Amino acid sequence: MTPITPVEQLGEAIAELTSRIHAATYELLVMLRQFDSEGGWGNGFLSCAHWLSWRTGIDMGAAREKVRVARALDVLPRLSSALERGEVSYAKVRALTRVATPQNEERLLQLAYCATASQVERVARVWRRCDRLEEAREDRGRHLSRSVTTYVDDDGMVVLRARLTPEVGAVVQRALDAAAERLYQDSKSAAAPDNIEEEVSFAQRRADALGLVAECALQSDLDRGSASDRYQVMLHVDTTADAAEPVHTSVDLDDGGMHRGIPSRCSGRFIDVRLIIDDCQYRRPPAGRAPAIAEALLRLHRRRLLCGGNLSSKQR
Repeated sequence: MTPITPVEQLGEAIAELTSRIHAATYELLVMLRQFDSEGGWGNGFLSCAHWLSWRTGIDMGAAREKVRVARALDVLPRLSSALERGEVSYAKVRALTRVATPQNEERLLQLAYCATASQVERVARVWRRCDRLEEAREDRGRHLSRSVTTYVDDDGMVVLRARLTPEVGAVVQRALDAAAERLYQDSKSAAAPDNIEEEVSFAQRRADALGLVAECALQSDLDRGSASDRYQVMLHVDTTADAAEPVHTSVDLDDGGMHRGIPSRCSGRFIDVRLIIDDCQYRRPPAGRAPAIAEALLRLHRRRLLCGGNLSSKQR
């Protein structure tokens, strides 16, 4: 409809100028985003918002909002285009960027076209409240689904599977990274491996790092028992065996795991392997001194513990 009266013409001029102001605001936000990403404010100011408030004389709250909207529009092309053309106001875009995502911005843009700025503000406020409730439900669901399972594989290796909340997972990953870095630095001073099979891969170093983290945890206030008792494993060898025959040791665990021989990698880091030569009569240590790992290995005579000879049934 063509304006007839001068007042109507003035109203159309105001609307056109306002549209150009919206487009100029978009241009300002684009420049502000570039200025922020390049760190142009890092010459004594705490943030880009502080610089903008000082340089342009606007309120600190308004400056923070402009920086936030400028960053948000970088991933919202539809809202950006509408503001660039002056079709929607900065006030509407500011409200919608609090809840808009690349997936829902098309629906929110349709709302911006047909609703007033105050209505858009109310919708965005309710939308944010619903999002917070949904996030709280998701957080609770993640918390309830946390778990750690372990089992012994067919070859005797222990397999761990963990499902952790993002916060706990970040702590565990940070601990593994720190332990892996410690092992890597220690390996620099070690002799080079004789063959390629002995070279440590990334996954192997992470596995070693997990063991180091567990060791450090047990040596701290997590476990107030004696570290030497905690890591002591005793293997008993029958002296009645034929001296001409080699001694073979075999430990069959209650959960199905088995280890043959005395593991040289255990001694000196994770457990203290002690070879006791006697008549293979397992004598339980005094009360209160039973090593935890020794108990885990040796209490299970109900199944089998072969140490180069037969175990006395009296000790089962």
